[in-house]
Amino acid sequence: VALVAAGLVASMNQPGGNITGVAGLSLQRTDTRLAILKEMLPKLKRILIFYDASNEFSRENFAGSQKAALQIGLQTMGYGVKAVEELKATFAKLPIQDGDALFHVADDLVEGEAEFVLDTARQKKLPSMFNDDRWASLGALASYGPSYHQMGQQAARLIDKILRGQKPGALAIERVNKFDFVINYRTVRALDLTLPTAVLK
Repeated sequence: VALVAAGLVASMNQPGGNITGVAGLSLQRTDTRLAILKEMLPKLKRILIFYDASNEFSRENFAGSQKAALQIGLQTMGYGVKAVEELKATFAKLPIQDGDALFHVADDLVEGEAEFVLDTARQKKLPSMFNDDRWASLGALASYGPSYHQMGQQAARLIDKILRGQKPGALAIERVNKFDFVINYRTVRALDLTLPTAVLK
C-alpha cells in the first residue's frame, strides 16, 4: 500500500508513531473502474487522462491507469500538464474521436478545475469516469470509488478508541469495505447513451 511505500507508516497493522486511519484504496480499484467504464460504453477504444506532470503521485496514477487500460485492450492518451492555463488550453482544443472517454486519476491540479473539466467534457460530448461520487453529482457520466460515508463511520470508531486511551500507532489502519458506483442520468441523456442492462442492474 502507498502509505507503507512512502514511509508514512511501518505497516498497515502496526502503523507506529501517531498515525492511524482508513485507507480508501481508490488507486487499487483502477482496473475495476476501467472495466465498468468499458462495460458502460461497449464501443470504448481510448481513454484520455489529464494529470499534473510535475507531481510524482499524479504521474504514478497515470502510469497505473495506462497499464490497467492496456490489459483490457484500451488505448491511453496522456496529457501531462504543469499549470491550470495549460490544462485549459490543451483540453479546449483537444479533438475527440468516436470511442473516446475521459478517465480521471487522483490529481489536485485537475480536481481544482472541476467546473471547467466537466463543462468542457459536456460540450465535447465526451463520456467521463471519475473515482469520487461528487464528480458524478456535478455532471460526470459516472463514478466508482470508496464510500466516504462508510469511511467516516470507520474513522469515528477509531477516534472513539483513541479518546478512550488507545495509542493511534497501535491501531491498525482499516481498509474501506464499501465502494459506490454512481451514474448521472442527466449526463446519460445529454450524451444520448443507452446503457447496457447489465450495468443498470
